Amino acid sequence: MADLSQYQDFNNIGSWPLPGKIFVIVAVMLIVLGLGYYLDTSDQVSELESKQSKETQLIEEFKTKYKKAANLQAYRDQMAEMQETFKGLLQQLPRNTEIPGLLDEISYAATGAGIELISHKYLDEVKKEFYIEKPIQILATGSYHQIADLSVVFLVCLGLLPCMTLKLSQRVHQQVAEGVQDQMLGGQSA
Repeated sequence: MADLSQYQDFNNIGSWPLPGKIFVIVAVMLIVLGLGYYLDTSDQVSELESKQSKETQLIEEFKTKYKKAANLQAYRDQMAEMQETFKGLLQQLPRNTEIPGLLDEISYAATGAGIELISHKYLDEVKKEFYIEKPIQILATGSYHQIADLSVVFLVCLGLLPCMTLKLSQRVHQQVAEGVQDQMLGGQSA
């Protein structure tokens, strides 16, 4: 068994046996290294980890931008094509100048069918999600068959227009001649 009395004098460590000196030197080195790591290096390690995560993020951002830059000409070509398509679509939309022309066509078709157009009235616009309704109220007189013929011609003509859609709402009122009405009521006609 080793004599532990040799290790009691801490003021004279140099006279200790070799294994004791090695143990004290290793212990002091570990303490100095541990304190150095804790006080100086741990902050640097956490800073390094945050910079590595930022580096990863920046690399991903670079890859994304590189892919966009590599396809930049294709994107520009696609944008130009979309603008041309958009211009074409805008040209297909009806203009305010087409509404009076539509009324002229209706008037011409009505005259050809023997119908008298008494009046027309523009109603308030109704805004929908993708379009605007511009209702027109038309008052016309004629026989039942004349109005039915006009409706068919009207639908066919409007169906040929590329930029208008028809939403037809018809009400037919029967008008009775005054003389016939008086006879039906038992009165005398003049």
